[in-house]
Amino acid sequence: MNKDVATFEAKCAKCGSQFEHPSFGDFTYGEIILYTIDGLQKAWANAFSAFPQRVKSMLDPPRSKKFWEILASVADPIDGQKLVAKIVCPNCASDHMDYWNGKQIGVTPIQEATFSHLCELDDATLAIEIAAVTD
Repeated sequence: MNKDVATFEAKCAKCGSQFEHPSFGDFTYGEIILYTIDGLQKAWANAFSAFPQRVKSMLDPPRSKKFWEILASVADPIDGQKLVAKIVCPNCASDHMDYWNGKQIGVTPIQEATFSHLCELDDATLAIEIAAVTD
């Protein structure tokens, strides 16, 4: 499912390029924009959906602080690119930004993140997969 998300100006600290990126802003709870490691594709995720809740239930307190990072790492890749839980410059793939909530530019549709390669696993196998990305 696609969701229309507001886009804002960001500036990369590494290459200096300005680009627009989607953001839910400060007024949402439990949703995040995930980025491919090259910064070219995005997907949104909701922490309260069935699979993210299943992942969350398997995290001990120290690892639960990295929930979004873990969820991004187990999401289905987009165009062969893994996902991360931080803004990535689409020009140089850096995650170091000078700023990321500049002026609002517009609205863009963002696809929902999927977890099809893991959602059918039993809990024991899923726990092994989650441990593999957190250790």
